[in-house]
Amino acid sequence: MTGRRFVIVDRAFTEFEGHHRSANELIAGAAAALGYVPVVLASKGARITHLDQGAPVEPLFEGSPYASAAEADAVRLGELNREAYTDFQRVPDAFLGEEAALYIHTTNENEVYGLSRWLAEASARRGCIGTVALMMPPGIHVDGDEVHVIDQPKASVYKRALDVLGSAQSNIVVQGISRSIAHEYSVLAGRDIHSTPALIRGVGRPLVDRSTHSRPRILLYIGDIKVDKGFHLIPQIALRLSQSSLAFDAFIQVSGSMVDRYQRFITALEQAVGGDDRFHLHHGRLSDDDYDRVWSTSDLAVLPYSPLKYRHQSSGMCWEAMNNCVPSIVAAGTWHEREMTSWGFAPVVVDTYWPQAFFEAIASALSDLGRLTQACVLQRDKFTEHNKPEDFVTDLLRLHNDRARSSNDARFNGQLDQNISGALSF
Repeated sequence: MTGRRFVIVDRAFTEFEGHHRSANELIAGAAAALGYVPVVLASKGARITHLDQGAPVEPLFEGSPYASAAEADAVRLGELNREAYTDFQRVPDAFLGEEAALYIHTTNENEVYGLSRWLAEASARRGCIGTVALMMPPGIHVDGDEVHVIDQPKASVYKRALDVLGSAQSNIVVQGISRSIAHEYSVLAGRDIHSTPALIRGVGRPLVDRSTHSRPRILLYIGDIKVDKGFHLIPQIALRLSQSSLAFDAFIQVSGSMVDRYQRFITALEQAVGGDDRFHLHHGRLSDDDYDRVWSTSDLAVLPYSPLKYRHQSSGMCWEAMNNCVPSIVAAGTWHEREMTSWGFAPVVVDTYWPQAFFEAIASALSDLGRLTQACVLQRDKFTEHNKPEDFVTDLLRLHNDRARSSNDARFNGQLDQNISGALSF
């Protein structure tokens, strides 16, 4: 397989999309280590020519799966997927063919059907193989033996896309990013959808000795600033911490494409911490080494993600915490809580999504860090054993050699949006 082209197709990728950049670096690095030649097909808005690990970036796509911030109805989803289908057709045949392996991650309902149509057609015409790794929630909620449709248009689009990708003619396999997401897609598709490894670097690396810290280090916020990730709560949490006598050092990252939009929260945060030397605010993107250092040296992480937006949606911060054995504070009812407990970890759970509740949870966790950290250490091996980065690439070939088209899980019989058939007729 040495020299085979590994094509990461990512319409959303620009240097400002932190998740997409990290995921592309990780997957391209894993592909290169196994002898593949990775390349990223990105948005025309991308102003970088290569990833940090060396893979070239080809600015190709006009649109983005994030073109519509509001939840769309069937008609709007049809329009967005039609635009995505046209956009994907910009991919030159030189990136396809029997010697190409395609990888698509973090797609959403605004493009997934257009993607599926294009990918199935390209595979039938050119013979390329591909993997679609689904990360976003599919619009259903699985509770034991019960399946509830919570977003009809979204579930309908994903169901149609899964049907296309599961056709006998397409040489494409589907994965879910995280166990719970894969399970939801398995139910929706009526066939087995395997889970991918965690989308983080350095799985299983040696743990850093944090016993020498003079004050416990709190990772108060890291990543792109967004309201659905809870950044709007951080100024008030920080204010309560600054008014307390607690001993700590807190790190807060302020970066991403929404910095200008949320400047009022940044200003409030700067006013809250004032000249308090217990707080360190980092403006802008972290280098990979600095990002890893922040995680590996943190004693406690606060993950204030919204239980509404992140009831089903996954997040790499959860995996970073488990890999680095950092006890974490999460909101009740979030994917973070389910994912951590599924691996045997026991996060500190905040029942009320409010700054005071997070402050109280932080104060409580700081007084019990030794026990919380040791509990993480006891569960880490199980997590790292099943989340090796190279499995992103080796799974692609393994799953193509063992394509699970049958399943005993046929529970999904929910009512789908009847307008979808017309909206997606292109």
